[in-house]
Amino acid sequence: MTPGVMSEHALTGHGDSRIKASSEPATNNASHNSSKLGKDCAVSIGNGNGGGSNVEGENGDRKLGKEKDNNDEESDEEILDISVLAPALPHITQGFYPLKMLIGRMIQESHTQLRDLVSSLQDAREMDRRIKLIEHVVERRQQFIKLLVLSIWARRAEEVSQVIDVKAWFDSVEQHFLNANYETFALRRDLANAKVPNPDLKTAIEVLTTGRAPTVPSYHYIPADPLTPQQLLKAFRNINTLLSIRLNIHETLPPHFRDYRIQDGRATFWVKDEFEVDLSIGEEDPSSQLYIIDFRLTYEPAIRELPQNRFRQEIEMRSNEILRTKGLAGLYDFLHDFVMTHKIMTLRRQALEMLSGRWTEMLHVNMHKRTLIIYYWTARSDVRNWIEIGVMRPRGKEPSRLGVRWHREGKEVKDVTVPINTKFVSAEELIKTVTALHAKHILTAIRDNLAAMPIFPQSCLSLMTSDTDSFKSSLNIQLTPTRLLTVQIEPITGRFALQQPHPRVMRAEGVLNDPKSDLKPDWSSMGQNFARLRFLMLQEEIEMRAKSTGWEIMKLMQIDPNTLKEWFGPATKYLTYMRRKSWKKNWIIVIVFGDLGESWWVAEIQEAAKGYLMPDVQRIPVTGTPNVTYQFLDNLEKMACGIISHYVNARILNAKGVQYTMRPSATTDPAVQIPDLLIRFDALMKQDWAMNVLVVSFHGLSTNGTAKMIVRGRAKDPMTQLQSTNIQPSDTDVAFHLQSGGFALRFMVPVGDSIIEAIVERLYRIERLIGFVKVIRKYKLACHHVSLGRIAFTYGREPNATAEISFSGDKNMQLHLPEGSPHTRIKHFLEQHLNGMGLEMVVQTLAVTQNILVALEEIENDTPEGDLFVLSRSTEWYRMDYPRRNHVIDIQLKVRKSQYWWHVRDAALAGGTTAGGTTAGGNRVPAVSLAQFWSDTGIRGTMPLRTGLAAHLGSVGNAIRKIHSLIMPNHGGAGMGSGTQSQGGSIQGPNALPTTATLVLPMGAGPVNQRQP
Repeated sequence: MTPGVMSEHALTGHGDSRIKASSEPATNNASHNSSKLGKDCAVSIGNGNGGGSNVEGENGDRKLGKEKDNNDEESDEEILDISVLAPALPHITQGFYPLKMLIGRMIQESHTQLRDLVSSLQDAREMDRRIKLIEHVVERRQQFIKLLVLSIWARRAEEVSQVIDVKAWFDSVEQHFLNANYETFALRRDLANAKVPNPDLKTAIEVLTTGRAPTVPSYHYIPADPLTPQQLLKAFRNINTLLSIRLNIHETLPPHFRDYRIQDGRATFWVKDEFEVDLSIGEEDPSSQLYIIDFRLTYEPAIRELPQNRFRQEIEMRSNEILRTKGLAGLYDFLHDFVMTHKIMTLRRQALEMLSGRWTEMLHVNMHKRTLIIYYWTARSDVRNWIEIGVMRPRGKEPSRLGVRWHREGKEVKDVTVPINTKFVSAEELIKTVTALHAKHILTAIRDNLAAMPIFPQSCLSLMTSDTDSFKSSLNIQLTPTRLLTVQIEPITGRFALQQPHPRVMRAEGVLNDPKSDLKPDWSSMGQNFARLRFLMLQEEIEMRAKSTGWEIMKLMQIDPNTLKEWFGPATKYLTYMRRKSWKKNWIIVIVFGDLGESWWVAEIQEAAKGYLMPDVQRIPVTGTPNVTYQFLDNLEKMACGIISHYVNARILNAKGVQYTMRPSATTDPAVQIPDLLIRFDALMKQDWAMNVLVVSFHGLSTNGTAKMIVRGRAKDPMTQLQSTNIQPSDTDVAFHLQSGGFALRFMVPVGDSIIEAIVERLYRIERLIGFVKVIRKYKLACHHVSLGRIAFTYGREPNATAEISFSGDKNMQLHLPEGSPHTRIKHFLEQHLNGMGLEMVVQTLAVTQNILVALEEIENDTPEGDLFVLSRSTEWYRMDYPRRNHVIDIQLKVRKSQYWWHVRDAALAGGTTAGGTTAGGNRVPAVSLAQFWSDTGIRGTMPLRTGLAAHLGSVGNAIRKIHSLIMPNHGGAGMGSGTQSQGGSIQGPNALPTTATLVLPMGAGPVNQRQP
């Protein structure tokens, strides 16, 4: 180096370095100007930016660098001090991002996660909500702590940037050294070809000794003559023969080199799906070495022929060396091991290429020695899944082979062998196969977990799997009869894909794919998630269709949880309350969604201070998971109304102590299963005129929502007495089967009302109606109205000789007589007989008293007011009181020799006379005008007595008319004629009541009482 001239190396030195030079003019590479420096001048080159420190001298001139020390004891030689600083380091800006961008993204991410958390907390339990909220807060706190650290570092961003620049500069210098080393090695390798060959001393000695050179080597300076085709063919044949002899006799072929062919002077060995190698010989000696001619890979993707480069040379060199030392067995081991390694590296290259495609951030590729490790589904941070691809040990006669070890969810899978295609090596196909097997495992585990639940029968689960493509694996779950859910596993991300466009399905998919969810590897929690989705979907479908058909959904129903657990069990998950608007407020339908399936209940509720009480529930016979169609809801309403009606009736029967039971109904519609209520007749009615079983059946609803109840029974005797009687149209709620005695009653009542009292009342009516019609037919009365509440008939020839009886159950019956009826005066006594002794006694009384009451009516109407009072003491005892004459005539019905007789007597004579001439009955006096009449024996239909007379039923009217005419001659009637006597009634036939009584009046019914005249 020339003195006084700085080299480039010197300029690139450290900024604090000092360079001294002689006083001769110097050339500064850092400056383009040359200046001559004086004795008192120094040059200082500043920082890399070219700046320096300018110092102004004493004389006002500017000096560069430091001032010369006055106390310097240097020689007179001029010394030049030059301070050279390094140029500015390259400033690195690649990969730098503003801190505000990081803060903004952190805020956006926090907001998004908080919003997702709020959405997921809606369907979670209280404890799960707290856990998720705490986890979210902790995770966000960690992220903001990292952000705080970065913000602290950002305060020293300039210093950190300088450190990065220095580190980059050191890396560049290191790379310069490596490049220099590589270039030096390349120069050494290339100089080997430029080496001059050594002299051929052997040939020189031969030429100098003999004076001739028979075979002078050309050393490839003189090209050899080309061989003719005949020579080539002959040479190939000779080599083929030698190779055949050697391979069959002298060589020991390894088991995997059994497949070979000899052709064109070479022996070609091939190993399936690995490689082909061509070998040949250089000498005829069988012990000489075999040489490799060519090597080809026979799998895809791989190049068929190795290019003429260093790689091929290395393969040939090592193969020839192994053939020389270890023979064919060693060559197979070397090439087989090379192929295995090459396949692994090919898979690694393909996996890395996948990272730049659609598998970005979903794979992680790592190499550990000769084992390729590929992590898949890396987006799922909850568990780790990976495969290890390596060379497996030989087993028996089988060589080492390429194998896959699968780790699923952190555990090695030993019961599943992952197939690998050794002919067409493809990392993507291998990953797809593994993900397909993983998806198959997940879907199978979910299917098995769901199949163990009663709510998911085998008919609701359909699994299709594929071992090569997870898109072809799916699990179909029949959530509801109308909604099918398809579950798939996305092969790239490993996320669940639920195919059902519904908000609840999307929310469930988010829960399944949430790495922070509580789903366990045993998939039990995942099965519960699908069960919860099924409950919600089914509940929503039921409520939606129920609302559209008029059902009232009660979302705000508050019932004690302990009560619900007592009635429906601890496995209950969700409840739906609904009812029809036409029902009473204390009846609802409860739909229970639980682990054992759905159940439908009718519940009775009572309003309490806090919420509602549920004293009793009854299950509706709905099995399985029905298709909640409009027809099903209609059938559900029918079954619920039937059960409510039967329950209310059964409760009344329990209170009355009446025995009852339930039995399946013989309905023709299997979709509507309503039991029949069987009631013990004698316990209900306290009578035995009917068979001992009453069947109460529910027969649907009317248009206004009332329940239609049918009660069926059968009398012990046939009802043939009603055969000729027409039941009025107003009694369409009753029907009779006359021959068998069967009867049916229909009731239309609001849902929740009991019909027990109505049944009893109507049965009483039937009983009375049967008895009434029997009496009417017995006496051949003319009926013009018959119903369960009223019967009207005619008992005489007179227009007003009609009677009507109204009755209702076990209440007192009422007798209605037309205006002007002679029996009006004894109506009270007739009603007493009707309610006490029945209609037959009333009919008999009407017939017996018809003649006398008509006569008394006529006499009373023809007599001036105040002269006569007719008193009815009973239906058998009447009194004619003449107050102005002090006469009293008693008329009583008595029986003599099974015949009815009316005994007419003077009350004053019947009681005897006193000394003053008065009667024992007070101031009554005997009727002197009747003294001769009492002893007259020529009167038809009468029998004289000492103090009165006895008259037949048909003659009593004329008798009392004659008596009245004798007592009051000026107002008397026609008297007793000699014409035909009236029989007093229209009752004819064998059961008629003329003078002979065929039915004796009961004892104590009146003054008759079997007394003799």
